[in-house]
Amino acid sequence: KEQRQLRDLTRYRNKLIQQIASEKNRIMRILEDCNIKLSSVVSDTSGATATSLIDMLCEGKILTLDDIKSVYHGKLSASPEELLEACTGFVEEHHVYLLQMIRKDIDQTQSLVYDLSERIKSLLSKYENALELLKEIPGFSTKVVEDLVSEIGLDMSHFPSEKHLSSWAGLSPGNNESAGKKKAHELLTETNR
Repeated sequence: KEQRQLRDLTRYRNKLIQQIASEKNRIMRILEDCNIKLSSVVSDTSGATATSLIDMLCEGKILTLDDIKSVYHGKLSASPEELLEACTGFVEEHHVYLLQMIRKDIDQTQSLVYDLSERIKSLLSKYENALELLKEIPGFSTKVVEDLVSEIGLDMSHFPSEKHLSSWAGLSPGNNESAGKKKAHELLTETNR
């Protein structure tokens, strides 16, 4: 029962995180509609500088070179002038209203994600030692470890071997052959080797 509840919480948290990413993409589409091409001059629109500029645009501010320089840092490949050109567009009241509504939605959803994370952390508190060991695996963040434990659990006794676990997780290579005939996509990959 506890495992199912934990799984429900982590899966719901993942859905909310996907929703936040979707809303951030919606903001970028609206800005593109306003002829603001920030994504063409910065590699990461969720970075500190881009986020500050987007926040200013969402407030309906017409950006100046001083605004750009106040949030600019030297690691960007684009110059402040290029950023200003990319952030100059036709933002109307309708766009500002829509952007602010989306930002409110993102803030509320992030609050839910935080609450869910706290609940997950409290449910997993008795396994803190095991979680700390799992976090030592390169690339495993706290969230990844929580998701992993919620899906698989800590009792591995029902998996006779690591092969059974990888098969259960859907990570084993498939056998796309039946009656001696290989499926079409298998043939394509074999001829490309």
